[in-house]
Amino acid sequence: MHVRLAFSVAIQVDAEILLVDEVLAVGDAAFQQKCFDVFNRMRDEGRTIVFVTHDMSALNRFCHRALLLEKGSMVHLGVPHEVADRYLEINFGRDPEAAAKRVEEGRGGDGEARIAEAWVEDDRGERSTSLPQGRRITVKALVNFLVDVEDPAAGLYVLNEDHVAILVTSSSVEHERSGRFRAGESALFSFSFENVLAPRRYNPLFTLAHRGTGLDLMDRFEGAFSFVVTGPEATGGLVDLPVEVSVSRSSANATREIAL
Repeated sequence: MHVRLAFSVAIQVDAEILLVDEVLAVGDAAFQQKCFDVFNRMRDEGRTIVFVTHDMSALNRFCHRALLLEKGSMVHLGVPHEVADRYLEINFGRDPEAAAKRVEEGRGGDGEARIAEAWVEDDRGERSTSLPQGRRITVKALVNFLVDVEDPAAGLYVLNEDHVAILVTSSSVEHERSGRFRAGESALFSFSFENVLAPRRYNPLFTLAHRGTGLDLMDRFEGAFSFVVTGPEATGGLVDLPVEVSVSRSSANATREIAL
């Protein structure tokens, strides 16, 4: 309440520069909308607003230029979406040793094959942990076979931070007969799709199963890595599908006809 009161007082002052520090973090939806209206009005009036926040969607929504600070030092200065991407990369770094431990703790199946490594590639075929929306991405898993296996099937689950599966697919959909692999051989399973995921962090989970229902597991592979999807603005949905929007003027008569 102190912060809300301070903001209300501050906007009454006829100042050319307004410094706002995390004010949106303390308000409900109605208060936040009032803040948005004030920001837009002041920006239209040509005033300067220094907006301190950890909310990347608000950064992209209101700011023309952004500065990223890390432990008091400047990391990046530029357009908001570039700064937002760097912020996500810095804050969601993972410890490789901890990731390896999580993988081993989550293992399952009969162990006749093991997923040795998994990663995600961008539309240029380069490994990355930060992927922009609107481009094709590929999630890959390298499998080592410890015994002879016929027609193995790999499953991919892309989970968000709430552990909700946003994407589920299996290699058996298009490759039910994936081939016979002898002990000591390896296989690379690839899953490519257009990146319509909403901006946030995702954790892939892989399963490797014998041919059939997909429940007879040889391995379960989770926690090895994650990736961040970046975008200019988070709309609030689980995915951001391309949508065409049009606005046209409608006559009063046409409106009455629809109502009738």
